[in-house]
Amino acid sequence: MNLSKTDKNFLLIFFWILSVVIAFLLGAVLVFASNRLGLELPSIIPQQNCNYNGATYKNGESFLDSDGCNTCSCMNGEVACTLMYCFDDFPDNTLENPESSD
Repeated sequence: MNLSKTDKNFLLIFFWILSVVIAFLLGAVLVFASNRLGLELPSIIPQQNCNYNGATYKNGESFLDSDGCNTCSCMNGEVACTLMYCFDDFPDNTLENPESSD
């Protein structure tokens, strides 16, 4: 079988695209299956734990901040916390101003 240069280039590109699509699909199947089975895939990036207020948290773990109302997350050795105002200063956690008198 004698193929022209154009036909050879077409086949080369076709099989290259086909191999990329197959690799993508196999990766997607692997991720889907590991999620369904509750398995954790190994990462090429080293995962670091976090130390925060004397406690150690695993990478990806979320936890309550020491103020009792904000949440924090550990991401590759860094802790990020929400910055919401805590309403513990008000009686019964109401939004009424304790200094106002009606």
